[in-house]
Amino acid sequence: MALAEHAVPELLLFADPEERRETQQLKRDTPALRARDQGKYQWLEGAIAGALAERTGTSPDGLRTRLVAVLVTGVLRVAQEGWTDSAATGVSATDHVQHVVEALKASLSTVPD
Repeated sequence: MALAEHAVPELLLFADPEERRETQQLKRDTPALRARDQGKYQWLEGAIAGALAERTGTSPDGLRTRLVAVLVTGVLRVAQEGWTDSAATGVSATDHVQHVVEALKASLSTVPD
């Protein structure tokens, strides 16, 4: 999760919260844009898995590599979708992402085996 904690706030710094809010609404209201957005996240998962595999010498199709890629992409997605509201209350991108990551960690620690 360190990857998400460090990379995601950097991505959010380039986004205007109000513009993000309007873009999110447009995606929710437009099926073709919603599908394109989903494709973007699938591409990102593959890119993250490929980068992790190259760095660790493992397969990008390996279970752990794919899971990390999906989790990092999920953190990015949830952080982006919720940041517009957090930014409006003065929460920094870094603090918002930290909150998302902590929520993920807490959720995973309470999932029964």
